[in-house]
Amino acid sequence: MPDSFRQLESINELKLVHCGCYQLDFLSELKHLKYLTVDFWQLVSIQWQTASQLHDCLQIKSVYLNYETCHKHCTDGKDIPTVVVDLEELQHGDINLQYCHDLFFPSPPDTFKHKYCGDVIKMDLSGSNFRNKTLKIGFSDCHTLLELKVVFCNVNDRGLETELLHNLIQLDISRNESRYYNQDFPEFIFTQDSLRELNMSNCKLKYVTEKIGQLVSLTHLDLSKNNIRYLPDELCSISSLRWLSLQNNELSGLPVGIGSLLSLEYLNVTFNRITNLPLSFRQLSSMNELKLSHCGCYQVDFLSEFKQLKDLTVDFWQLVSIPRQTAVQLPEFLQIRTIFLDHKTCPNFALEDLQCGLVKPKYCHALSIPSPPADFNYSGNIIKMDLSGSSFVEPTLKIGYIHTLQELTVVNCDLDLTSNEIELPANLTKLDVSGNHGHLRCIGQQNALQKLSASSCALCWLTVEIDLLQKLT
Repeated sequence: MPDSFRQLESINELKLVHCGCYQLDFLSELKHLKYLTVDFWQLVSIQWQTASQLHDCLQIKSVYLNYETCHKHCTDGKDIPTVVVDLEELQHGDINLQYCHDLFFPSPPDTFKHKYCGDVIKMDLSGSNFRNKTLKIGFSDCHTLLELKVVFCNVNDRGLETELLHNLIQLDISRNESRYYNQDFPEFIFTQDSLRELNMSNCKLKYVTEKIGQLVSLTHLDLSKNNIRYLPDELCSISSLRWLSLQNNELSGLPVGIGSLLSLEYLNVTFNRITNLPLSFRQLSSMNELKLSHCGCYQVDFLSEFKQLKDLTVDFWQLVSIPRQTAVQLPEFLQIRTIFLDHKTCPNFALEDLQCGLVKPKYCHALSIPSPPADFNYSGNIIKMDLSGSSFVEPTLKIGYIHTLQELTVVNCDLDLTSNEIELPANLTKLDVSGNHGHLRCIGQQNALQKLSASSCALCWLTVEIDLLQKLT
């Protein structure tokens, strides 16, 4: 634009779409400007300082961003579709174009090459409906861009074709459930030497390539809700990794060298098929939050090695397998006071109780204690259990395998005591089933029982051997 363009102080509405002008600092001189229409490459070229002046001095609150070519819509007799960008976001280097209906993202025109003068650091295109289901990004000239989100855009098999500089530090391409990735990582990711945070959750990934080890600056990695069956050893070479989510996959194990991730503070492996953890797992001394529920691992004596642990999530079978010695060490040395017991709900569980061999998840809203998995091997020493007041998802209470259990309280749980779905340990000495219903079929084999309470059970008859009754005190 000629220098004299700045003198057009009376301009109220200005449209610059597809005119090849990317030097837009003159906008701050147009004191009466109310409406501004630009294309994408002009938008990213508006500097923060100019955007701030537009908002503060010119009372313009938004830019109308045009994605289509003008001549196409002129011939169709339609208005040019626009997307409104809030200048307050642009002042902070953030372009937010979420949920655009018909987003067209061309490569930058030749006239734009090497003329980028903006300072955009964040861009969010999440939820947009890309024309032709393809996202082609040519940001090699937008050298200030650091964070990019392209979430839930349903790009097609050809998918993401990008040119990015190597200074991107945050990339989120989650929930793009296409086969573009060839069930593996997109190659362009491994050109991002500075990448710190990567989110590829819910992308139907089956494989994690060995190249993952090239992301040496990575601190956060989210691979949850995929179909991953195996993790390469190269993952363990990312010494900077602090946060790792692997939940809802098909993993049967973790890399043997996972103990090399000495900076790891958060790990989520819930809902996998991990039956054994590698010996090096004990070396993760920086672990602050650990989620293990529904992963198939019941040997949890290693917990006492985690000196920084604050939050622990386990399921019922893991909980009853924690040895008392380990439970005592947890609160004394690790300053962890509660376990989040996962029964579809997550009631807090006081570790002080577990030290005494007591499991007490009372008044759970939706308690589920199904039969133990086939590979379950009880190694705990629980002697007391109190499930009173809980609302069972299914009337099932098969805990006969807890051979150390001596006292059981199941009061006001609306259990059918006649059911074959109730199996109790043979060594019970004290049982309280008050406030339930049905006859006492469940205690037929309790030869060690000394104290029995079954008040308010609407009993019509007793099916209890006389010699059993004689042993009660």
